[in-house]
Amino acid sequence: MRKNLSLFELRLFWISLLIPLAASLLMAGYIGSTSTLYYSAGFEWINEMASVFRVPLAIAALMFPAVALVASAHRSEQTKRQITAMEANNTFSNFYKHKEEFGKLCRSLEREFQLAPIEDGILYGKIFEHNSPESLSYRMPYSSMSEINPVWGAFDAISKIQDLTRESCIDVSKLEEAVLDLVIASKRLSFIPLSSKVMIQPYKRVSLRVAIFFDPDKPYLHVDKLERFLIHLDSFASFGQAPYGTHHMKKETYKAMAEAVIRLM
Repeated sequence: MRKNLSLFELRLFWISLLIPLAASLLMAGYIGSTSTLYYSAGFEWINEMASVFRVPLAIAALMFPAVALVASAHRSEQTKRQITAMEANNTFSNFYKHKEEFGKLCRSLEREFQLAPIEDGILYGKIFEHNSPESLSYRMPYSSMSEINPVWGAFDAISKIQDLTRESCIDVSKLEEAVLDLVIASKRLSFIPLSSKVMIQPYKRVSLRVAIFFDPDKPYLHVDKLERFLIHLDSFASFGQAPYGTHHMKKETYKAMAEAVIRLM
């Protein structure tokens, strides 16, 4: 059934009405042309006509349940379309409300971490990869993230740094690569300090330098702050079983981490 059509505009309605009626008239015509019928006043004649034409009358009566079925199906279809339209409208408005709330969270994070202005509309699209005015989810599980999701990249970089600094002999060159991954993920997450003199160029062929949090006495400062930043995002997006790294690194690893960052400056 096409939408926005009234019951009387439906072809199926007229088919269910006219076919029993036409079949009934044909049957009545056949009976009338092949039988000798006489008129006589009184109820006996009416009873006789009802008996003679009982088959055509029964066929004609089929139009009522047929039309009722079509009307019921039409009402169900219209109700279904109304519910679908209502859900689509709710999804549309909730999508923009969700983005608005995410923007408020970003303003709060800018103040808490002293970050450069976050383009919350762009960041929202990066984190909630599958959301749109037609489709909305309030959760973004880590298991459903693609590798281009900046949250996935941040978790991955933190995990690499954690794993490398657990080794008995730390490979500083590999640690440098992990730090570069961390800087790239931070840039894509808009996690950039508002005022920091420590700048790193994450791409060899692109003259783009990204500010990071760094203190020689606290080489894991950026990792620490980024983890807390992700925890705030997690409270909004429910990443679930995301592999958070730990900033409680051993003192013995401070020198290697500081050296890796300084060599990249």
